[in-house]
Amino acid sequence: MRNCCIKKGLLLVTIVAFLFSFNLIFPVNWTGTVTADVTDANIYITGNVILQDGITVKADTADVVVIAPTGNFSIGGQASGNSRLYLVTTAYNKIIRFDLTSYDLVFKGSAAGPDLEDLLIVVKGPGKIEFLLGNGKKVSFTSNDGGTKFYLLMDTDANGYPTVEFKRVDTNSITNVTIEVGPKSLLGFLSQTKTKNYPLDLACLLFNPTNQYNSAKTDEGRMILDIADTGGVIISGRYVKPDSLDPVFTPTLGDIYPNVPAGCKAWMKVTNDYPGNAHAGLLVLNRNETLYDFLFDPWTNLGARKDTVDYNGSFLQG
Repeated sequence: MRNCCIKKGLLLVTIVAFLFSFNLIFPVNWTGTVTADVTDANIYITGNVILQDGITVKADTADVVVIAPTGNFSIGGQASGNSRLYLVTTAYNKIIRFDLTSYDLVFKGSAAGPDLEDLLIVVKGPGKIEFLLGNGKKVSFTSNDGGTKFYLLMDTDANGYPTVEFKRVDTNSITNVTIEVGPKSLLGFLSQTKTKNYPLDLACLLFNPTNQYNSAKTDEGRMILDIADTGGVIISGRYVKPDSLDPVFTPTLGDIYPNVPAGCKAWMKVTNDYPGNAHAGLLVLNRNETLYDFLFDPWTNLGARKDTVDYNGSFLQG
């Protein structure tokens, strides 16, 4: 009887181990229209991608690596609009890593559509979303017709907080790496608690441009945050309406109120993790020339949401 139980236990462990290794060895292929969520499996982008409605990529029991092994590709919104990408970690030590060592990656909104053409990306959970940038490589959050709205959802988890990190792969290089925020697009923060209600949540937008100094070289590679005209980076929280009927919480653009301040600590950090003599400077290129329509509206009595659909702004620290 004991031997039978042991054999059954070993069989169960073997099956679990096989399923885990299956996810790592046989990644999910993304090309064309993507309709299914992904949990604990790596993703290979082998062609331009269109997200249908809301898609969740989750690191639950294992880290997730997203890589385009064969070329430069894009992840875009569907023509009918309302495309969403939720990047979810369930623990502080879980990572969703976009490996851009060899190729660029572009996030962009819908090419055409009657309503809600922006691509919405929401980062949730106490872990990290990491963009690894190889020499000369670029990640873009930009527009097709609709733009891209990339938000970190602030949290109060005692074991961690949502973090998005942009990091160089080569820390001894003369070549630049770039984070592009294109037209009608932004990087920002969301919170389910209005500022007036004394929230305690936080999230971190982290730039790691560490690059060793070498006096023999004529130049040193830089990390560039390149903000296009009508693009924006907002270092303060905006209110997103909670939904008690949706325990997973998958907000849409219509749930976000950019005129309502929310959250406690929207944190932007530039770090140097190389000991000794190394550069850690972030170059911000703000190319905005258009007067933006964004209304701060701290008392929420100006109806800023009704006055404009798209945020047109620049680099703002709240």
